Amino acid sequence: PVAMASSALLTVRGVEYGVGLTADGEALRVDLQDTQTGELWSGTFNTRYVEEITQKTGSFKKFGVFVGMLRSALAAPAGDETLKLDVLTYADLQVLKQRKAAGGDAS
Repeated sequence: PVAMASSALLTVRGVEYGVGLTADGEALRVDLQDTQTGELWSGTFNTRYVEEITQKTGSFKKFGVFVGMLRSALAAPAGDETLKLDVLTYADLQVLKQRKAAGGDAS
């Protein structure tokens, strides 16, 4: 079973976020807060969902491995590109979806 709690500041495209992660053997909770506006996003993802979504990306990860990678990415020093986190807005996701539908590169 995976049990952990972690938090860090993350800057993505010039926006600073406070990130909180908590995980147990059954679920991962992610809290993301824009430090300037206070806007907060939270999501809870069960083990099965995390493993299914990694399978769909073509890079299957067991839940514990995924959580460990996420924690390592948060703890990595700025500029370390080994593991990279990104924050996508709804608009970003729509652009990716349109590219995929048009047959373009969605990465």
